[in-house]
Amino acid sequence: MASFAAVDDMGLAIAPPSLVFTTEQRQLWNNHSVEQLHALELKLRTDCDEKREELRQLVGLKYRDLIQSADSIVHMKDIAFGALQNLQSTYCVHCACA
Repeated sequence: MASFAAVDDMGLAIAPPSLVFTTEQRQLWNNHSVEQLHALELKLRTDCDEKREELRQLVGLKYRDLIQSADSIVHMKDIAFGALQNLQSTYCVHCACA
């Protein structure tokens, strides 16, 4: 049984917010049977689970793309560093720096 923490001006118990129905919730209860509401809840939960999985996969793909991009940047840095070393060694051979 629900316990009510407050009383209004007329001495009537005030339901806590978790027990107060919104207009939309009240309309659902008035327009649908309990079985229909259970079916709707199941559908909404299933849809939510599917969206959660879709989002998880999308985030995973984006994370892999990010890692691949970072690896490509490191590879480009290594190539540029190697090219710089080759240029420096070529320059030093021609000018007798070494």
